[in-house]
Parts: sequence; C-alpha cells; structure tokens
Amino acid sequence: ISIDAGMTSLENATELDKGGYSYVMALKENQPALLEEARSQLTLLEAKEPERTTPWEVYRGKERRFKLFRTDELKGWPTEAGDWDHLRQVWLVVTEVRFPKGRRKKGRRKQGKRLNYTKPKELERRYFLSNLLWNYLSAEKILALVRGHWGIENGCNWTTDVAWNEDDSPWCRKGEALE
Repeated sequence: ISIDAGMTSLENATELDKGGYSYVMALKENQPALLEEARSQLTLLEAKEPERTTPWEVYRGKERRFKLFRTDELKGWPTEAGDWDHLRQVWLVVTEVRFPKGRRKKGRRKQGKRLNYTKPKELERRYFLSNLLWNYLSAEKILALVRGHWGIENGCNWTTDVAWNEDDSPWCRKGEALE
C-alpha cells in the first residue's frame, strides 16, 4: 500500500503491518524526528554511489533521472508513541534534471542528433518508509513503485484539486462531505 505523507504515522503503519500488508509511506515534516534521522543516515550514504540510477529520460522539455539510496539503520525506531518495530528500510529518491542549452526552432531537430544539456541539477529529495523485506524488490522496482506513487498524485489528484477546484467545491464543503 502506497501512502502519502499526510497519512504517515506509527499508528497507520502498525495497523497495516498487523493486517499483513506491506506499506510504502512518504516521509515529510509531519514526522520530524524520524525525517531528521532518515536524512542523517542517508546523507552518509550519499557520499557513495547510489544503489540505482535510472537513465536520462525526456520529460516536459527537459531530461530527468532518479537516484536511489536506502538504509536499514532505522529498524525499530523508538518514539514516545512506541517503536516502529515493523520498519525495515528507509529510501531516499533524488531527482536530477538538466535543461536544453539554447533554443531550437520547432521541427529543426536533425534525426539522431541529441540536444546539448546543462549540468544536472538536483530538483527534489523524497524520503519513504517501508516494512518490505530488503530483497523483496530490486532497486529498479523500488524506483518504479515510487514513480507510480507520484503518478497518482500528479495525475488524478492534480486533476481534481486544480482543474476541478475540488477543495473549494460545494460537494467537498457541504454537510458531511468532509467526513
């Protein structure tokens, strides 16, 4: 089960684990101590090569690639609410982008000739928690899973939130709609 950061909590993770489900939870500022420790542990790993780096791909006029770092150092992470006994690994996915240099006229790109791109720039750093066994998914499959998680947010949720103005619509504010 893939869960966005707003639902990431020890209670939710424990319920899923007790129910026999595997989880991947986005980790952000709503879990500050856990996020700080994840950053600390994964920063040490970033001095080394990532476990997996995807090839560059063209996306919305730029090229991007993803790097995966992961650790099992947070197993059983203790909190005031209890221990994350089921937590087995934490992931860091770094997105790098590079932009085309100069401008080209539409239709002028010669067949087989690649554009020149700027040096890679870090765009985003995302952290994830999981109770999956270490070797259950390959690094390549982890990156595919994370991209699928973003696809839901960037696809369906963007449409309802932005294009349909869902959050301000009467069907989300009237009566018991929020419940």
